[in-house]
Amino acid sequence: MIKQLSVALCLFFSLLRMTPAGAEPPTTLRQAAAGHFLIGTAISPAQLADPATGPLVAAQFDCLTAENAFKPASLEPERGRFAFADADRITAFAAAHHMALVGHNLCWHQQSPPWLYARPDGTPLPRKEALDNLHGYIRTVVSHFKGKVLGWDVVNEAIDDGPGYLRDSPAHRAIGDDFVEKAFQFAHEADPQAELYYNDYGIESPGKREKAVRLIHDLKAHGLRVDAVGIQGHCGLTWPPVSAFEDAIRAFQAEGVKVCISELDVDVLPRRTRTADVGARETGADPYKDGIPDAALQAQAERYAALFGVFMRHPKEVERVTLWGVDDGHSWLNNFPVRGRTNYPLLFSRAMQPKPAFAAIVRVLRNKTAEAKPAGAPGQAEQQAEQTIGPAYADAPDLTVPDAAPRGTVHEFTMNSTDSKIYPGIAKDRPGTVPYQRRVAVYVPQQYVPGTPAPLLVIQDGLGYRSTVAPILDTLIGQRRLPVLVAVFVNSGGGDAQGSERGLEYDTLSDAYARFIESEVLPRITADYHVTFTRDPEGRATMGGSSGGAAAFTMAWFRPDLYRRVLTYSGTYVNQQSPSNPASPHGAWEYHEHWIAQSPRKPLRVWLEVGERDNGSNRDEASLHNWVLANQRMAAALKAKGYPYRYVFAVGAGHVDGRVTRQTLPSALEWLWQGYPAR
Repeated sequence: MIKQLSVALCLFFSLLRMTPAGAEPPTTLRQAAAGHFLIGTAISPAQLADPATGPLVAAQFDCLTAENAFKPASLEPERGRFAFADADRITAFAAAHHMALVGHNLCWHQQSPPWLYARPDGTPLPRKEALDNLHGYIRTVVSHFKGKVLGWDVVNEAIDDGPGYLRDSPAHRAIGDDFVEKAFQFAHEADPQAELYYNDYGIESPGKREKAVRLIHDLKAHGLRVDAVGIQGHCGLTWPPVSAFEDAIRAFQAEGVKVCISELDVDVLPRRTRTADVGARETGADPYKDGIPDAALQAQAERYAALFGVFMRHPKEVERVTLWGVDDGHSWLNNFPVRGRTNYPLLFSRAMQPKPAFAAIVRVLRNKTAEAKPAGAPGQAEQQAEQTIGPAYADAPDLTVPDAAPRGTVHEFTMNSTDSKIYPGIAKDRPGTVPYQRRVAVYVPQQYVPGTPAPLLVIQDGLGYRSTVAPILDTLIGQRRLPVLVAVFVNSGGGDAQGSERGLEYDTLSDAYARFIESEVLPRITADYHVTFTRDPEGRATMGGSSGGAAAFTMAWFRPDLYRRVLTYSGTYVNQQSPSNPASPHGAWEYHEHWIAQSPRKPLRVWLEVGERDNGSNRDEASLHNWVLANQRMAAALKAKGYPYRYVFAVGAGHVDGRVTRQTLPSALEWLWQGYPAR
């Protein structure tokens, strides 16, 4: 522990030395990128266990990719023997530090066991046998990590570097041209909620870019879902031109997919080859084996700044930027394309100190104009506002649906606790498992096109809001004031406060309820009603009243990789946690008492309301049970930290007062979804 603390302090003071007098305090990459895109790194389990590297990774990044531990040769080194231990350690680290996780990769011509596609003599397997092998491998691996992985690099580097279309690879030889299609099909079947990516090097440049566009087009033409393209981004100091990335982002956007910069690094050493094919080799000098000159470091910093400038111009298209490694000492470029050289391609030195490129990237991320930021970014004066309403209230006109507006359909179903792995059932004063039933409703707008990823609004205590929310959505979606979103109304498992199923679900400070929605509710809706939900957290909102409001905030706080828009009425930001937890002794009071102020700003957008006569309004602070005080302090904490927020104080109103909801909900939803295209 002492060693870890000393490492963290060294990193802090090294960052401080980079900050001129009078400037703002040090910023992590994770803080600076919040509201723009995920910022990730490639790691190994050993690095995460290292007392110098692990804390740095947790502080600086919000997304992890395993450099090797998720590859086929690592996960199934022998037919039928799966080795998940290393990958599971990475998964656990990501979960513990609220980081997204990318599975890299499912199908690649390198680092795959030969038996997947070939006989012992090296000749290709018959098509059916190779397909069965691929299907079985993908099904087992994706199912093992279901609900834990944001997305998969389904196929890696399948495009030919020469004049051909697809690379002459073992999978291609055994299965044929449709091996890419089959891999995407198998991955989607194993986890319909996981994002699916095609990943390759050089596809930012003309020639190979057009082949990648063709591949995405072909996959979609066969009814397959592709969420994003991974442009690896292995660059030199002068190649490829920055404009190539700009052109590629636009080209893939035109195909309806997002872009991940998936393996970014900047090689500072001389080389002849421009490829990132790991099979390429050459000989050459090792000019910086005794240290790199300042001029080269500055050139690298300028190169990184130029690249991030492009990424920041496309905040809606670029979903993630991942550096291919943490520090220079652990980069693959020390042995590529020339073995045994001393390279310096990353943001941290071999001594784990930030390099000039680190500061250059942070400056670009922090100095981008507000107009280019997505909904979770601070900076607009309009975002930080407080309002007092009442004591007279009137229903908003938008509750009345115009005659010509398309009407959505509401489906309703029941979930049994006996089918739940997360919430099997409890009740006050009743020991053991207590079964229950949960009602769920789904609003699907008429404008929704089946199979397209829909923006999502999850509503706690949901059936109580159905009669208000559905007509408002009909009106606002019909007038293009909201995106074509699907609303999911989820009732609790019953009871109230500590010891109840509702208290367990709503008042527990963890990601358990978000995981329940992701792993048990949404898949049921997808299967029964053919609705696909976006994985873009900017397109996912959650709302509720009372403890349902606190649950909504908790979902986004613990899983900003899933939810970034929060709307609460009379939120229970008080001490009502069930069961108690020493890590959060004051329950949801901890949010405004400690956590918001002491945590890096998350990419969240928050609308909250409280009534003058709300629960506990006459109780003192020591009770930790005054809703008015709690919500006032939530607003103050969000404002002080720079969050985009709205706070409404309702004069004369009570707890989750229906008069307030019917007056304010249309404008609240419009504000909540600002920055997300209403298309």
